[in-house]
Amino acid sequence: MDKDQFALFMDHIRIATAARLASSESAWMTEVPVDHHAADFDEVVHSKKSRGEPGSKLRKLFDAYADAMAAWRAAREQVAESPQLDDDAYLL
Repeated sequence: MDKDQFALFMDHIRIATAARLASSESAWMTEVPVDHHAADFDEVVHSKKSRGEPGSKLRKLFDAYADAMAAWRAAREQVAESPQLDDDAYLL
């Protein structure tokens, strides 16, 4: 696979993982208790209340968000670490 083919392939992966991340974050944040919406996002992410109880809809949405975040980060790292690319111009 040449550099251009690899970049195109990775673009599709990055776009898909970014879309999955945005969608899962939106779904999760819609369910987060209203009193947490005014808080700093980092505080919301680390709050047990914002993650929900095990088995709850909120927990399932948070878990989907966490999985999507991990996939998005992995896709970015794969592009950044690829010896086939001369620079990081393909990173989101």
